[in-house]
Amino acid sequence: MAVDALTVRMGRVGNAFVMRVSGEIDIATRPLLTAALLDAFGLAAPSNALVLDLGGVTHFGAAGVDAVELAERWSRAERIALRVVVTPRIGFVLGLTEVGRRVRMEESLDDALCGNDEAAG
Repeated sequence: MAVDALTVRMGRVGNAFVMRVSGEIDIATRPLLTAALLDAFGLAAPSNALVLDLGGVTHFGAAGVDAVELAERWSRAERIALRVVVTPRIGFVLGLTEVGRRVRMEESLDDALCGNDEAAG
């Protein structure tokens, strides 16, 4: 899925379903991201693990925080382990919020995938 400012790629990696996001998350791209998250949770259900990789995100503001909060609520409701890959800037922004205290943030996709292997094992 893609809009000029946002690209979302999804696929299974090991025991996890990975959703890689790159570009800008703002009010204009939030509907695409929300739709992609809904799809990702449906596809992640068999593995019970979803990695939301925000490493390629160049703009992350209130719409991004809202999207991560939505993913966190859906992960609890669906009982799917959620790991969020963040850049230092995104980690800082999320750390200022309540949702940042509820999600497991990782510095790399490899770290997030290792965390999911441990949860599955």
